[in-house]
Amino acid sequence: MLKLDPPEKLDFAKPHEWPDWKQRFERFRCASKLNKEDEDLQINALIYTIGKEAEHVFKAFTFAKGDEKKYAKVNEKFDEHFVPKRNIIHERACFHRR
Repeated sequence: MLKLDPPEKLDFAKPHEWPDWKQRFERFRCASKLNKEDEDLQINALIYTIGKEAEHVFKAFTFAKGDEKKYAKVNEKFDEHFVPKRNIIHERACFHRR
């Protein structure tokens, strides 16, 4: 049996590293066959692997009924948390100022 170590904890002081960390976790998830397990187990593995700060962030999320038990929805919430939406108008103004 193949033993794989999960990615290192995410440094919450560097939220811009989330996309790369998430990609490593997804590779780990597939390679370890975690993706074939119950979604509740996958969610718990995700939160545990991110680090202890993730527990507080997860508790602050609001979900539609039942979505807190769906891996894709939980992952989506972490995406929203770590990758803030960009203000297109502001981005355009900055671009045109240059």
